[in-house]
Amino acid sequence: MDERRFCDESNTTKAAVLRCHSCGEQQTYQLRWLVRQKKKHLSAGADEQARSRFAKFQSYMVLIDDAVVCANSRCRRRIEVSGMKTTAYLSD
Repeated sequence: MDERRFCDESNTTKAAVLRCHSCGEQQTYQLRWLVRQKKKHLSAGADEQARSRFAKFQSYMVLIDDAVVCANSRCRRRIEVSGMKTTAYLSD
C-alpha cells in the first residue's frame, strides 16, 4: 500500500534565515517543501489494513532543498541547510 493514496501532494515555500559560513552574511531564503495533506476520506475498496494505516496517517511536510546559494554577489557559495528539521507534522 502506497501512502500517497492517503494524501494530496503539493509544493510550497517557506522563509528561513540562514548564515553563510564563508562570508558570514545572514539572509532570508525561500526553501521548498513537499506538503502531504491527509485526504478527508479513504478511497472505496480499501481493505482493513489500509483503513488502519489511514486512521493513523498524519499530514506532514518534507524539506526538498538541502542547500541554497549565498545571496552575496561576491561569495555565491553553497550553503548547506543544516540545523533545521527536515520533516514537520501538520495539525489538522
